[in-house]
Amino acid sequence: LESKINGAANYSYQMFFSAEEGVYYHKNLVQDSKTPANVQVSPLGTETIYIADGDVFIYDNYNFEVLLKDKIKLKLKEDPVVNIINNGDGSSYFILTKNGHLYKANTVKKDVEIVKLITTKHISLMAWNSNKNLFVAAYKNEVFFYDPIKQEETAGAVLDQNIHSLFVNSKDFEIVLGLENGELRVLNQSFNETIVSKRLSATPITAVLVDPLDHYIYAGDTQGRLYTYDRLKKIIYLDREIHDGAVTLNGIYQPSRGKKYLITTGNDNYYKVFNTSRLEPNYLRIVNLETTKIRENFVKIRINESKESYENRVTTENIRKILEATRSAVTDSLAKTKSEIKPELSLN
Repeated sequence: LESKINGAANYSYQMFFSAEEGVYYHKNLVQDSKTPANVQVSPLGTETIYIADGDVFIYDNYNFEVLLKDKIKLKLKEDPVVNIINNGDGSSYFILTKNGHLYKANTVKKDVEIVKLITTKHISLMAWNSNKNLFVAAYKNEVFFYDPIKQEETAGAVLDQNIHSLFVNSKDFEIVLGLENGELRVLNQSFNETIVSKRLSATPITAVLVDPLDHYIYAGDTQGRLYTYDRLKKIIYLDREIHDGAVTLNGIYQPSRGKKYLITTGNDNYYKVFNTSRLEPNYLRIVNLETTKIRENFVKIRINESKESYENRVTTENIRKILEATRSAVTDSLAKTKSEIKPELSLN
């Protein structure tokens, strides 16, 4: 891009980038700005909220036009925005500033309503947790929940290192953290159990992201390096320098096509898209998926099948045999595929 990129937000292939001099949709400038901009895409991809020079905009992603603009100038010259998140369904957005001030943005009657929220603890990082309808917040070495309705902090934990990045893995009820000492740490949702603790870098981890399908966690550091951590083998699968500075991470996942991509930025003028679809999958997941499909199809009543015929066919022993045969066939097929294809993380 024509300006240094400081972050990204996307819904599938709709990619917006916040830069030092504006907001971009792919390579096209959407909004210029004299100060670093910030952007967040709605969960359904229909709209985007972005902040430029203290103004809050709601942008129509289909007609490529500004729908709403706030009439209240946020006083962000001395206290710039560092993060924008949504509440999971896109009805509200939360805006966090460098000094820890928290705002809620609602679209009301063709206007943007900005409300300042009460916080008793300083916040420097935040991410929405759809399991609890709260967001996970962090400051220095403390991580905790914040309730935007009650406007209060709830249970949390104090770590031995400052937190530089966080990601909520709602699917597995986990909180993923990047720490100042270069460590990747995964906690359970109650903050009382450490699931993963792995030193990846000698510098702070500025971004963490969980693979939507398989057993990988992606992380970036302040030196522009990208790490791919394999949770099954408990090793750093890949490690490469991709940017000039602090890395940010976003993902694209298309379940129907089995396609996965990683979007990276890092204090330079480039965004990069990596194809993660060809990384070595979790073979047990695939075997279980295929055997489940076969079992569900086998136990269905067939057209014109009598009750007696069904009971003779669908027995415990027959189910066991067909599942064993399926598991063996799928395992053999995967073994052949594994020997023929070299897994890789490729730059698109």
